[in-house]
Amino acid sequence: MGDLIHKLGIEWKLLLAQIVNFVILFLVLKKFLYKPLINLMNKRRQKIIDGLEKAKKGEEEFQKIQEMRERELAKIQKEAEVLIQKAKEIGDKKQQEILKEAEEKTKKIIEDAKGRIDIEKEKMLKEVRRDIANLVINATEKILREKISSDKEKHFIDETIRMLGESH
Repeated sequence: MGDLIHKLGIEWKLLLAQIVNFVILFLVLKKFLYKPLINLMNKRRQKIIDGLEKAKKGEEEFQKIQEMRERELAKIQKEAEVLIQKAKEIGDKKQQEILKEAEEKTKKIIEDAKGRIDIEKEKMLKEVRRDIANLVINATEKILREKISSDKEKHFIDETIRMLGESH
């Protein structure tokens, strides 16, 4: 093997020096470059992992808030529906009260009007009776004052009946 190395033009001292230099360079690079680079990459990896975890937690928190918001909106919607229903019921009740009150007022007005009509009717009947009585008295006076013939008497009675008919 020594011949083979010599035939290839490799000097073992030089090769050994290069191997030692390579090992020294490797150790120096490992200590000063590779470890800081690995540490930097590990820190970067950890930041990415932390960022992903925070994003996941943020998404979970967002979902919780969204669900809470939807529950609150549903609750508010139900409360609004209840309030609307109550307001509608109150409005219907008030409408019924107003209609009942208006109906009672209408009945009272009609009863009052009937009462006034009855009073006016009584007054008119009294006046008509008085007028008839006066007419009868006047007719009797005329008949007694004059001694009328039967034709005149018939004519006078017809006229009195006609006047009484017009009075009604």
